[in-house]
Amino acid sequence: WGNEEENGFDEYVIATGVVPRIPSMPGINHPKVLSYIDVLRNKVHVGKRVAIIGAGGIGFDVAEYLAHRTQDEQQQQPLSPDEVGVDEFLDYWGIDKSIEIGRGGLLSLKQQNEHKQQALTTEE
Repeated sequence: WGNEEENGFDEYVIATGVVPRIPSMPGINHPKVLSYIDVLRNKVHVGKRVAIIGAGGIGFDVAEYLAHRTQDEQQQQPLSPDEVGVDEFLDYWGIDKSIEIGRGGLLSLKQQNEHKQQALTTEE
């Protein structure tokens, strides 16, 4: 895993599924390694650069959550429809209720934030 200076990440998030599976790998018990539950439910603060290990649904949810949260707005952002009205929640996340798409439909994506950087890399 190296250290922060070597890899440039402030934290690592392990996103391995609905019931967290703790992978057997060097560094897994490091204090900067967090589970998705730490981030999403327990609201543990993470740095500006985060490596997400796991590309399932939860990994993508964590990436989306972190991409929309900044340190300044952590307490101001609508987090769930329970905390704000459903319409406000849908508007914030760019969900259009008028669109009806059958299974497998896809809409074009809009770039909302220029400061976000996403990358997917694999090792061969």
